[in-house]
Amino acid sequence: MNKFLKIVMALVVIVLVWGYLSSDGCEDTGNVPTDDKYVKNWSSSSEAPIGVARAFVKNNNRDCGEFYIRESKESSGEYLVACSRDGETWNYYIVWASIEKVMGPFSDNITPPR
Repeated sequence: MNKFLKIVMALVVIVLVWGYLSSDGCEDTGNVPTDDKYVKNWSSSSEAPIGVARAFVKNNNRDCGEFYIRESKESSGEYLVACSRDGETWNYYIVWASIEKVMGPFSDNITPPR
């Protein structure tokens, strides 16, 4: 019986870890980023943590010829990133710098960086 409980507990741990690793980092995947969740001012890409740039490289994102960031008010290490190829059309991504994960693009409900 003791061996059976160990196996069941191991399976539960595996399922929980798999669920955590495969989640997208948002409690409700239907939510899109909004201006009120992030600090007001955009910062230039030169002020971005290295993990932000690494996340885009790791995820093969080529949309960012120019980008700006805003830090989350709620989650440390989470950033809203505005990306543009032409400086006029912007796509927005949520980036978790510490785990180099990117979610997006989003294009609604965000004030452009310039």
